[in-house]
Amino acid sequence: MLSDITQKENLVKLLDATNLSLENSEMKTKGMYLNPAKSGVDVSEIIQYSPVEIPKLYTNLETNSLVSDYFLSNAFQAYILCNDNLQTFVKGANAANASSEKKTLILEKYLAYLGLAKQINTLEIKRLNGEISQSDENAELQKLTKQIINNQ
Repeated sequence: MLSDITQKENLVKLLDATNLSLENSEMKTKGMYLNPAKSGVDVSEIIQYSPVEIPKLYTNLETNSLVSDYFLSNAFQAYILCNDNLQTFVKGANAANASSEKKTLILEKYLAYLGLAKQINTLEIKRLNGEISQSDENAELQKLTKQIINNQ
């Protein structure tokens, strides 16, 4: 019983750290790419020297045993959908043959998906901490999953 509680606490810490990593990526995306692009800077040049990346903590959740043991199946499905889309956006933003305008549009979607990723993690944190029920989390996850699917 204590081990189970400790494992859930460790998962909450991991998700908190992952959310910080996602927030850092949001700030980097805005500060390094989107704001300069809005000012007329060629975002392709910036990306050439500093490619867009998904936070490693986030991508590594997929293979973490705490996630596989304690994530709700709907949360894991939403995570997989979100992660797959983030990877697609990163490939598109880093593609040498894409125009700066296209890269800017991709980066805006990437930024939105970083926010969705954080929301998924936050729902899991709230459930693990007993702040929301599993059924409430599932209802919120269904809404997020629809957003993920509709915003590709």
